[in-house]
Amino acid sequence: MTRKSKAAAQPAAEPLQPIQTSAPAPEPAGPDAPQPAVAAGTPLPDDAQPAEEAFRLRFPLLAAALAAWRAAHDAPPSCLRVVSRIDGFRRAGMAHSAVAVLHDLSAFRLPEQVEALLAEPMLTVEFV
Repeated sequence: MTRKSKAAAQPAAEPLQPIQTSAPAPEPAGPDAPQPAVAAGTPLPDDAQPAEEAFRLRFPLLAAALAAWRAAHDAPPSCLRVVSRIDGFRRAGMAHSAVAVLHDLSAFRLPEQVEALLAEPMLTVEFV
C-alpha cells in the first residue's frame, strides 16, 4: 500500500461539537470591571471582615506587635532588632547573630517573614 491509499482508507474524523452547559457563559471582564479585593488563593475570613481584621487573623503576632508599637509611638517602626540564642541561626531567609542586629523593615518583602521571626523561640525580635 502506498501512503495515499493508507490515508484514504482511514475514516474521516467527525467535527468537534461545542459542549453544552446549563450555566450561562460569564461576561468578559473589561478594564472597568470590579477587581477582587485580595490576590487569588488568599483565604478570606467568613463574613468578609475588613482588611485590618483579616490581617490580624492571618498574622496575629505581627498585628499584636504593631498594636503595641502604635500605643507607645507616633511614628511607624522602621527597623527590627533581632537577637538569636545561637549564632548563625537561620529563619525567614537570613542568618541571625547572637549580637543584636537591626534590619530595615524594607528587607522583609512579605509579612510572613516577620511573623516567622516573631514566632521563633530561638529569636528575640522587637520593633525599633
